[in-house]
Amino acid sequence: GTSGNGKDAFINTILGEDLMDESSSKVVVFKDHESILINDITDSEIRQVSDLPAFHELMERRRNTEGTFIDFKLPSPFLYDNGITIMDTPCINGNGNGGNPLFQYLHTADSLLYVLSAGSPFTEKEHDILIQLKEEAPNIPVHFILNNMEQIANEKEAFQVVDQTSSSINYYFP
Repeated sequence: GTSGNGKDAFINTILGEDLMDESSSKVVVFKDHESILINDITDSEIRQVSDLPAFHELMERRRNTEGTFIDFKLPSPFLYDNGITIMDTPCINGNGNGGNPLFQYLHTADSLLYVLSAGSPFTEKEHDILIQLKEEAPNIPVHFILNNMEQIANEKEAFQVVDQTSSSINYYFP
């Protein structure tokens, strides 16, 4: 999703740990494993990251480093129970597909989980980004999460937001 939609908070909730922050600009692949094992992988080397503070430091220090990603293995009941791996990419800003690593790794995905914010769901910018994604990978299914529902004042309004967002998505992406 785009910046501010709560994608990293959603991932933190799924993983049960505060690992990501909104300023992340590296690709991080989360896999279930019996213990924590973090590797910084580049085109030329694989370097083990010693612990969580070192991981956070790496995320801050090496912004927008092309051709690199972090392989983060950790005990995760959610990942284990569902047999999935999560690849977190930097937020999409709609400035063409060349600037975001998502497009570099797009064809490795079985499906995409696109995070929308309930405060301003399915904006024109998000529509344009999703069109780009579908053009780049037309056969990859896209699933949507409507995040930040706490921004909605009451239950009636929440149902309206869900209905309007679903209608908009289904109109453009049946």
